Amino acid sequence: MKKASYYIFVMFFTVFSCKTKQSITQNEINSEHKNTVYQGEHMEVEYLPLLHPVFQNEDAILLQTKNNSIHIWDKITYKEIFSYQFDVGEGYLDFKMSSDKFIINVIKQNKTFVYNTTNNNFKQHDLDSISIFSAMDNFYLGYSSGVHKILDENFDVINSFKKPTDIHYHSSDYGLLWKSIKSSDEKFLKLYDTQNNQLLWQLDLTNHCRRIEVWQQYCLADERIGSKNKLSLLDLKNKKVLWTHTGNGTRWNLFDYKKNSIIISFSTKYTEIDLKTGKVLNEFSIKREQPIASSEKMMILDDHSIFFYNSIKENVIGEFSRTTGEINWEETFIPEECTSLNIWFWSKASNGDHLIFVQGSPPKLFKMRAKN
Repeated sequence: MKKASYYIFVMFFTVFSCKTKQSITQNEINSEHKNTVYQGEHMEVEYLPLLHPVFQNEDAILLQTKNNSIHIWDKITYKEIFSYQFDVGEGYLDFKMSSDKFIINVIKQNKTFVYNTTNNNFKQHDLDSISIFSAMDNFYLGYSSGVHKILDENFDVINSFKKPTDIHYHSSDYGLLWKSIKSSDEKFLKLYDTQNNQLLWQLDLTNHCRRIEVWQQYCLADERIGSKNKLSLLDLKNKKVLWTHTGNGTRWNLFDYKKNSIIISFSTKYTEIDLKTGKVLNEFSIKREQPIASSEKMMILDDHSIFFYNSIKENVIGEFSRTTGEINWEETFIPEECTSLNIWFWSKASNGDHLIFVQGSPPKLFKMRAKN
């Protein structure tokens, strides 16, 4: 499996088996078009022609337009490196991703396209009524006529099963995770082999998981027990619970792929934990000049800082120290024509530029750079 990058994810490409490829105009971000610029006290914002970011991996960002074209930008420079116009007919586009692939389904046409950011190709697959709805590094999950299909890297079916009605499931590189729901008689997480449906591991829970997050061999499971959140980090490869952590309040978390740690916040309290050992590496509370109206949402971290925003009771964007919680800068900001700072997508390049998408009426895409 391709190693994940430091942040949560320039190449040349070869096109294979593209039966409907059409040329499209290069996006204006790569032209000499002058975009509107906002100069704030602590940051500069450059508004970009509207595209909707979908996914990012360590190499590239996938964006789409309303007229069913995709644009793939280099993760470092935000320059367009590939584009493609789809003819969807009465269908629509649906997107999935793995660590090194962007998967585009043309719904109602039984066509799937894969852009691979490792071996640099764009390829079409005709799947005969199978709709892909999840992708991992070594297999895909599909659905057809009430039956779930597991497909290999070449989209050949290797296993099929009917999903029980009392579970939700998630994919991982180490098997399928079945999560009990409120209608289940038991409370559990189960790990099944993708090849033969064999039960590999079962973890009995105190309560149903509210949500789970999977990264590489790790699964972060969140249970609500009484008034507290119980977080358990599971090692799916070795089939064991590595550690648990409890807290109360609104939770956000970010994995640090470079330090192999996770930063968890409950309201204003932040804790950094080593993924493997569960050792608490650092604890701090955010220190803002103004009283905190609601919990900040962590979006991006680097070696020294955490970048955050808030759009519930205030519209603030900023940066604080990941070791002390001291605010480096913060600024009240609402993008032009928007009613709030409802950030849906955030990516940070190594040169310091941030690419941010605000969901709203209208939505906005812009580059941001801190001045200090």
